[in-house]
Amino acid sequence: AVVSTQSTGYNRRSKMNPLWNSIVVAGRDFSGKPYLGYVDMIGVSFTDKSVATGFGSYIAKPMMRKALEENPDMTVEEAKRLMVQYLKILFYHNYHSLN
Repeated sequence: AVVSTQSTGYNRRSKMNPLWNSIVVAGRDFSGKPYLGYVDMIGVSFTDKSVATGFGSYIAKPMMRKALEENPDMTVEEAKRLMVQYLKILFYHNYHSLN
């Protein structure tokens, strides 16, 4: 899925008509291992243990990396709790940046 999304993004960029979005691809690879990937609007892609888009990549991503370093065997419930915390931080940052 990432390869076709990447090539679509690259082809659209080459025609000077990029898709103005970032795509997160999650699932399982052919061996059954969890897969998490990211493709931006110009076709750049990468895989990682955590991904974020938009402003979340500047604020939430460093916190996600730190949490994964401290607890690499995180449960789904712990991850959900952290994501709610990160979304609150991003919401309040956005809320207070407006007049």
